[in-house]
Amino acid sequence: MTTEMANAVEFITIRQRIELLAKQIDSTTEEKAGAESSHRLDEASKLLVTLTSMARNDRQEIAIERLTRQLADLGTKAGVLAGKKRVPQNKLLENTLGKIKICREDIVAKIEKAGYKVKM
Repeated sequence: MTTEMANAVEFITIRQRIELLAKQIDSTTEEKAGAESSHRLDEASKLLVTLTSMARNDRQEIAIERLTRQLADLGTKAGVLAGKKRVPQNKLLENTLGKIKICREDIVAKIEKAGYKVKM
C-alpha cells in the first residue's frame, strides 16, 4: 500500500469517526444530555482539525467544509442545552474555520521550510 493510499484510508477512518460522533451528538441533544454532547463535540472538533491537515484534494476539502458546517450546527444546539449564552452560528463557524486555517498555515510553512512547493 502506498503512502498516498494509507493517507486516504486514514482520512476516511477519521471522517467516519466524526460522522459517528455527529450522530451521537444529535441524539444526546435530543435526550437533553448537554455534558455528553459537549464532550463529543470537543472530540469531533479535534478530529476535524486533524482531518483538515490531511486534506490533499477537492473531495476531501468538500468533506471538511460539510463536516465543519455540521459541527457548527450541532455546537449551537449543544450550547443551548448547556444553558450557555447562545453563540451565533456564524461565530462558531468563524472560530472553527480560524483554528483550521491556523493549523493548515503551520503545515504549509513546515512543508515549504523543508524545501517543497505547496500548491494551493
